[in-house]
Order: sequence, then C-alpha cells, then structure tokens
Amino acid sequence: MKTIFAKYNRERLPQFQTVTKIVELKDGSRKVFKQALNIKASGHIAEVFSNYTRLTDKYPHIKLVKPVLENDLTVSFPIVQGVSLDKLLKQALDNQDKEILLALLNKFISYVDSFVDERQVKFVPCEKFKIVFGDWQSKELQDTISLANIDLIFSNLFLNEDETIAQIDYEWVFEFAIPVKLVLFRSLATLLNRLSNNIILSGYREEIIEFFGISMSEISEYTDNESQFYKYVYGSEKKYFLNNNVLKFKTSIFEELQSKDQELQSKDQELQSKDQELQNKDQELNSLLNSKSWRLTSPLRKILYFFNSKKEWKDRCF
Repeated sequence: MKTIFAKYNRERLPQFQTVTKIVELKDGSRKVFKQALNIKASGHIAEVFSNYTRLTDKYPHIKLVKPVLENDLTVSFPIVQGVSLDKLLKQALDNQDKEILLALLNKFISYVDSFVDERQVKFVPCEKFKIVFGDWQSKELQDTISLANIDLIFSNLFLNEDETIAQIDYEWVFEFAIPVKLVLFRSLATLLNRLSNNIILSGYREEIIEFFGISMSEISEYTDNESQFYKYVYGSEKKYFLNNNVLKFKTSIFEELQSKDQELQSKDQELQSKDQELQNKDQELNSLLNSKSWRLTSPLRKILYFFNSKKEWKDRCF
C-alpha cells in the first residue's frame, strides 16, 4: 500500500487522537483509513463505525460511505464519487457567480434542514450538551436535531451526478438535541473566513449571513459554543497543541464583521452629515436668491457677465 495523503490529529486529547490516510492499493484502487493513534482512541474509532448504523437507521434518506472495521484501531471507507460542495463553492466564488453560489448554499441548507426532528421549540440544553458546547444563550425558539452529525461541513459533502449528496465523514455524532443553526454555523464560519481574504467577494458576506438566517449576535454566541467544542476535543489547557491557530479564524470573523459594521455605521453618519450640510447650503442659496439685495443687484451682474464674456471673446480672437 502507498500512502497518498495523511492528516494526523495528535493535538487532540489522547482519546480522540487519530490519523486519516488515503492509500493506493496494489490493484491501483484507493481507500480511506481512519486509525487510532493509541489504545485510548480505539473507543473513538468504534464510535465512528457505529455512527453509520445509527445515522442510516434514523435517517434512511441519507447516503453515507459505508465503513469497514478493519481491527480495533482502524476503520476504512471507499473513495466517494462526485464533487465536494467545498470545491463547487470555491469555483463559484472564483468566478464571482453569485447565482450558483446561492443555489449551492440553498441546497446545503435544505440538506441540513432534512435532519430536523423538532421545529420552533424552546431549547433547553442537556448536561451532555453543556459538556461539549458550553452554555446556550439564545432565548429564541429553535429547530433541533436529536441525532446530529456536526461535521456536515462543505468538504465532507459530495454532490453526485443525480444531484444527491453523500457524506464522507461522520466522526462527530451526538445523541442529544442540538439546534440546527449551530450545525449550519460551523460551515458558515469557514465560508466567511474564505470571503474575508478576498476584497471583491467580501461584499457577499452580509447577504450570505442573512441567507443562513443567522444574526450577528448569534455568530458571537455560536463562536463561544465552537470554542467550547474545541476545548472538549483538544483540552482546555491544549496540552497536546502544537500552536494556537485553530480558533483564530473563528473568533476573528466576528471581530472583523463587528469592525465592518461599525465602519458602515460611521460612513452612514458621515453621509447624513453631508446631506444635512447640503440642505443647509440649499436653504442659504434660496434665501439669497429670494433676498431684496439679490434682486436689486441683478442689473450689475448682467453688466459684469457681458464684459466678462466680451473679454473672453477677445482673448480667443486675438
């Protein structure tokens, strides 16, 4: 076997440390292996394997790549067909094709929405939710998913020729209610980060946030939930962390959007001030034009205009 690609997750807590490999077999075909990096992580691999049955039993409409439990430390998957939503979205952004971009996002949002169990309910987080995601701040009614794969991100979803979607990763599945907006936010954050690196495309951000139905205050709240999830996976002390870059892009998104919002408010106030200034100038001009002195000096202005035009004519002729 020849390893084509490998992604190590050594920064995680020991019970979650894995490596994902794409290997080429002797017959030229390829396969994906997810392996535990230590004995403690074998339980996590077993969970990944059982997630397939749990998800397909509850949601028979979905397409998942079927796993094979190779041994206690390894699970394998076939290479999925189709094109990732991540690649399709990147193409739409590169081509500045907003119509295709929004169509793909609509397909993604509809897909995630198909997992909703309860709609517009008062969400009260259970203790397990608090351990993984921390406190829940919003008081608004929520659509929730009771068996949620929170890894429904663009790079894990592939669009087939028949327009159906296939999932290639279901590592993080939780058997407790999770608001659908929190699941959507994880992909939105990745997309906003990509847009922030492109000045031309950054103008799409407000429209995309509105398209997702997520407010600025919710972005702040969900960033806190995402930070808690990273603590759950990597540990609050980041004992196994090589660097501190994982959360930077998510927290910077909210800060940047806040800055842009303040900048727009400042520009709006500046325009209002200029508009008021122009209105004042118009009033002054109208007052002048309607004044007695302006009417009395009208003949003088005509004379000055005559001589000035005559001088200009002479200058041109001679």
